[in-house]
Amino acid sequence: MEILKWLFGKKNDDVKEIESQENNDFKITKVGSEHEPMCPYCKTSLNKFPSRKTKCPHCRNFIFVRKLNDSRLKTLVTEEQVQEIEIEQKKNYLRYNRLRKLKEFGVTEDEFVKRKEELYLKSGIENNEDDAFWSIFNELLSENANDVNQLRMDYYSMAIFLYEEGRDNFKLLQLNAKATLDSFQLSNLELKVEIVGCSDSCEACKKLNGKIISIEEAYLLPIPCRECTHRIGFCRCFYCSVSSRDSEGMLIFKK
Repeated sequence: MEILKWLFGKKNDDVKEIESQENNDFKITKVGSEHEPMCPYCKTSLNKFPSRKTKCPHCRNFIFVRKLNDSRLKTLVTEEQVQEIEIEQKKNYLRYNRLRKLKEFGVTEDEFVKRKEELYLKSGIENNEDDAFWSIFNELLSENANDVNQLRMDYYSMAIFLYEEGRDNFKLLQLNAKATLDSFQLSNLELKVEIVGCSDSCEACKKLNGKIISIEEAYLLPIPCRECTHRIGFCRCFYCSVSSRDSEGMLIFKK
């Protein structure tokens, strides 16, 4: 739903520029606009412009109604074109989302474009946005190597992007968990670790929720849970530090 809201809602200048570049590579022939209703298969004129999916009275193929990114008018398209449009819409959304996320980490659009140009000069491969994006994020990891709190944020952002691209993000979730534990080590207190799930955790994660373990045990990474079946698509459990106390209830400091 979020993707559809972005696609058909008001777009900012970044998105418009991305779409403008993409439209040079991706074109759907506008056969059958609202002004000229025509079957996209047999090119026969229709009596009126359909308001929803319908079957051509002439060739009997299903006609779909879509509004393309670069037009306010609805267009009649084939089933194959619908699939092409949906693929391109998803690509545009991912590019927009990447640009937005990079800005949150202080990376400007100009820096992103410059990195694409640098990679193109090295590899000769055009449209290398994937490589440019991950190259910048890997650089951020290197810059933040001594800042474990920032590092765990970097890992989690990368994990989310991998998931949105339909790729396995489990390793990055593990790195995020390790960085979280590393941040606990900065404390002067003796700590233990609690595994915290969410209100709608899957059955596998519910068994871990609320469990308190030592930091050494936590580094064995019982979470993220590989067996997690949460509807979001990956484990959302996280570590929370718990202060150790003596028999009198006083906090225990590291020696």
